[in-house]
Amino acid sequence: MMAKSIFITGAASGIGLAAAKHFVQQGYCVGMADLNLSSLREVTANWNSDNISLYQLDVCRFEQVTQVMDDFCAQNNNRLSVLLNSAGILTIGAFENMSNEQHHRTINVNVNGIINTCQAALPYLKNTQTSTIVNMSSASSDYGVPELASYSASKFAVKGLTEALEIELAPYGIKVCDVLPLLSRRTCSAPRKIQQRY
Repeated sequence: MMAKSIFITGAASGIGLAAAKHFVQQGYCVGMADLNLSSLREVTANWNSDNISLYQLDVCRFEQVTQVMDDFCAQNNNRLSVLLNSAGILTIGAFENMSNEQHHRTINVNVNGIINTCQAALPYLKNTQTSTIVNMSSASSDYGVPELASYSASKFAVKGLTEALEIELAPYGIKVCDVLPLLSRRTCSAPRKIQQRY
């Protein structure tokens, strides 16, 4: 019997890294993807490499996402048990002070990145008897947060996408859910701070 598999974006830090550690301990085959491959190698240096595959990945590039997903799933009998979309960026600052490029990049990574990975993973999720998509949303998806306008908008979109896919993919036996972590007081009080993980 083959081990279950999980593919995690934004896996070099934060929730993505914590999830990777957990699933490795549970015996899953874990695909860890991040924009920063050297960070992935550093944080997994002391891990048993038998059950992990590391990938440099820009979730905004659909062709690259497809290639990486195909490679990982080929190692797992063309199946995927779990897709965890943890990649995302956060820029704090007044709406008018952020460049148009910054606003669009937030949407591109946080929303289009998830669309890309979901589309690339779907054939493998459908090929697995029970599978799950977990999208990283935020408490700011419930109410827009000042100085996080674009980020809040991106997480509203993630929440809407998740709710739609939960219904649409149910006939295939694919469960879809999102996680809404709270922003810390420390994070919200740090003007113009940029946090990036993907």
